[in-house]
Amino acid sequence: MSSKAVKTETKKPAQPASGKQANNAAKTNGSSKTKENGAVNGAAAANGAAKKPAPAANGAAASGLVKKQSARSNGFAIVKAVVSGDTLVIMGSVQGGQAPEKQVTLSGINAPKFARSKNQVDEPLAWEAREFLRKRLIGQQVQFTVNHVAESGREYGTVVHNDENLAHAILRAGWAHVKLGNPNKEGKQRPEVEELLAIQQEAESLHLGVHSRQFTQSQMRTIDWAPDAKQLFADYKGLELPAVVDFVRDGSTLRCELPFEAGKHTMVLVHLAGIQSPRTPLPLSVQQQNDAVAAPKAAEPFALEAQAFTETRLLHRDVHVILQGIDKFGNLFGTVKYPKGNISLKLVELGYAKFVPWSAALTNYAAQLKEAEAIAKSKKLRLYSSFDASTESEELPATEYNAKVIQIVSGDTLIVQDQNNTERRVCLASIRAPRVGNARVGAKDELCAQEAKEFLRSCLVGHKVKVVPEYVRSTDNDKTVRQFVSIFLGASNVTSLLLSAGLATVIRHRIDEDRSQHYEEYLGLETTATNAKKGLHNPKKVAPARIIDLTERFLSRSTSEEKTEAKEAPKPAGKKDDKKKGDEAVPQAKQLSAKAKQFLPFLQKDKHQTALNAVVEYVFSGSRLKLYVAKENVMISFALAGVRVPAGKDNKEWSEKALQFTRSRCLQHTVRIEVEALDRGDNFVGQVFIGKQNLSIALLQEGLASLVPGIAARSAYSKELHDAQHEAREAKKGLWVNYVEPTPEELAAEEKEHEVTIDPTMVNSNITIEISEILDASSFYCHVVGDKNFELVENRMKNFESEVVEAADFNPQPNSLVAGLFTDNQWYRVRVESIDGDNFTVFFVDYGNHDVCERVHLRPLPADLAKIPAGARLSYLAGIKAPKGEEYHDAATQAFADLAYGRALSAKVEYVDSYGRLHLSLSDSESPVSINSQLVKAGWVRVLPRVPRDMVDVVKALRVDEASAKQSHYNIWEYGDVSDDEDEDEKAKKEAAVNTAAKGKGKK
Repeated sequence: MSSKAVKTETKKPAQPASGKQANNAAKTNGSSKTKENGAVNGAAAANGAAKKPAPAANGAAASGLVKKQSARSNGFAIVKAVVSGDTLVIMGSVQGGQAPEKQVTLSGINAPKFARSKNQVDEPLAWEAREFLRKRLIGQQVQFTVNHVAESGREYGTVVHNDENLAHAILRAGWAHVKLGNPNKEGKQRPEVEELLAIQQEAESLHLGVHSRQFTQSQMRTIDWAPDAKQLFADYKGLELPAVVDFVRDGSTLRCELPFEAGKHTMVLVHLAGIQSPRTPLPLSVQQQNDAVAAPKAAEPFALEAQAFTETRLLHRDVHVILQGIDKFGNLFGTVKYPKGNISLKLVELGYAKFVPWSAALTNYAAQLKEAEAIAKSKKLRLYSSFDASTESEELPATEYNAKVIQIVSGDTLIVQDQNNTERRVCLASIRAPRVGNARVGAKDELCAQEAKEFLRSCLVGHKVKVVPEYVRSTDNDKTVRQFVSIFLGASNVTSLLLSAGLATVIRHRIDEDRSQHYEEYLGLETTATNAKKGLHNPKKVAPARIIDLTERFLSRSTSEEKTEAKEAPKPAGKKDDKKKGDEAVPQAKQLSAKAKQFLPFLQKDKHQTALNAVVEYVFSGSRLKLYVAKENVMISFALAGVRVPAGKDNKEWSEKALQFTRSRCLQHTVRIEVEALDRGDNFVGQVFIGKQNLSIALLQEGLASLVPGIAARSAYSKELHDAQHEAREAKKGLWVNYVEPTPEELAAEEKEHEVTIDPTMVNSNITIEISEILDASSFYCHVVGDKNFELVENRMKNFESEVVEAADFNPQPNSLVAGLFTDNQWYRVRVESIDGDNFTVFFVDYGNHDVCERVHLRPLPADLAKIPAGARLSYLAGIKAPKGEEYHDAATQAFADLAYGRALSAKVEYVDSYGRLHLSLSDSESPVSINSQLVKAGWVRVLPRVPRDMVDVVKALRVDEASAKQSHYNIWEYGDVSDDEDEDEKAKKEAAVNTAAKGKGKK
């Protein structure tokens, strides 16, 4: 409408504008801004200065159609709404940001009363009368004159459209009665009333409208104000339903009247799919129904402008409604089709609404809405006035991407690794799976929590998926942004699979909350699962038996996450609480230890049993895992046998690489395990297989672990383990990148460091020993059974925990004897061999093994314990030399371990050398033949060529056994009798022997 559309007061109004001019005026006026603080839905006018508008004629107007009363008594205006068959709402052009509006009731006539709420009923033909006026006038320009203002504030006047007085047109069509006044002395009405009566008589004679002699029930409009939204959606989903926009609650929410059958109408609130405008507050009267002292609430920024924009284009217009979605609250989402275009696109493009991906997916114009949003952002219009592209999270991808699932946290949360190897924690959008419990705080699993987690694990872990971002959320307490997504495995939506199995529920989002674009589908799947009583929806569902967790004692020392939690936790108020906690922990640890021993025989396989299946629940380090064994319903701590991964700050790089290597290959995968033993720390020890790959061998091949010789020698996979380490050394991979083979002098010096003074008078004596560490097929560490000193040290160190004193300034020096904490949480006597920052390479003097301890795991040793001699004695099999070459070294070591490890052995001291090392002949009660002799006869070792005089007789007997092995070509004698010098290069010997055999065949 032009700026002259509403004129100043004149005695003679100008001629009405043409239809084309009126449409142009409506378009211009509709796109103008509406003053933000105008009175809407019962809120006060700008700054409270505007007067209270006159009572509205129907529910729509009563909710705030009249934003600002115009002072003009005549002029031109656009019809914004038709309240009833005799009442209009008209508006002028924008003045100071707000369009003036006026409600005018036509003078001299009464149309049938129109129901304004569910508590009222239409008079007959009220709908038809209103429709007659609405179809003719809505959006059209009219000329008006206010004739009278009643005490109530209602204004009565004359309205002309296309040179026709509307009161005359209504009477002529029979949709109103003349309002009679007091007659004069002659019994006649005023001339203007007489004119109206004449028109009415014409309609009466033709029996038009309200003058019809036959009234049917269909001419009485009945309204369903609160229809069953779910049934309505089920019946009419996707259909184009004719409707009239009855009320505009906010820019993107409309109340539409659906005339389904003659006289039967339904009021339905429709939210425009794909967009969300700012919300306007409820009328104060409605707020006070719930809160008697409620104060007026201010509208959200740009809410009133958005509402006015939609009102001027759609209010009381003929439209088609397409129902496209429904949420758990019964809110209907759809498209409102209007001949002049898609208002949703315009609202977003002008910044009156924001793009909502989940509901946009219900439409066929989501891409256009996205483009409209980009335009509004680029121009910084209204809702996007403060938009800054640089503030959008760069860490969270906005578009779909491919990733690999590496961990399932719960039934609706998982960790994926994208194509840049970045790990992202994502949540499944719009659903909630049962929560997994937390033993530390006493929280139990919710019903089906483990089932939901296992469902995702079995479907997704290790698989490549497509991740489709839906929305992000952040809370005041959590500064991190959480991303909610949909995940597709092939063509399958993982969330849909969960809901179909009854292992999750759909979240009841608020109307203004973001949600998944598949929300409608999810609601249907949840309903189907509920009706089928699946999973969570089964009232007879029983929680599974509680998992026996044998790893609880390790949690406090195992992961960085748990250490961080410990640091952040409030400190105890005093030592008394600490002691109480410690007292409670001791019995618990003992109970878990006892349970672990009970489970050992059930987890160890026998000759009739295949390897057990287990799920890797957590990876503590490259060589230690937390496993769930479903067969026994138990959680165990599992250590790889025979390998050690780097530890300590100086080895952090390799430690992290080993951790990531193991984690990437087996976390939450189903693996096979072979349990070999239970160590002193209640770790189950053995091998882990991922498919056909042995994890220990894989770590060694990559140079991310090293062998523990004694344990590796006892393993059934000893040869494969040694070959894997040899391969990594040769390729200088990982730990071996700077490896240099030690010289004989360095080896001798190392041996000298560990020498122990032995009484030479022990020669020819018989003792009972137990081997604690095997170095190769002829050398080992052992202790004498019944050694009082060894038993004393062992008992003292078992209770050393109570003697530990915090020593912040404790600074151990090389060669000092201290107490060290081993991985089994037990303290042992150790000698410091070397220091690298806070990492100390130590030798366990009572057992013969080496390890790396952090400074915090070392403590001063009491003086009386430090004086006791080392319990582990370096010893040799008398008269025997182990093979040096890699080809036979490991197998020979394993053969020795099979004969000697883990049992009490009878030992004869044949010789004590200058370093105090014992040279022993060992025998076992199960065989009359000495272990020395058995190894020589099997061809695993050779007899020393030169020996001290004390061992001549021993060697003489062994040479007979050696001759037998040579003749039979056992093991190291496989290719005949080779010299000791050739022993350094067994690969060359093998090749030479093969070539010799080939030549012999050729001569024949």
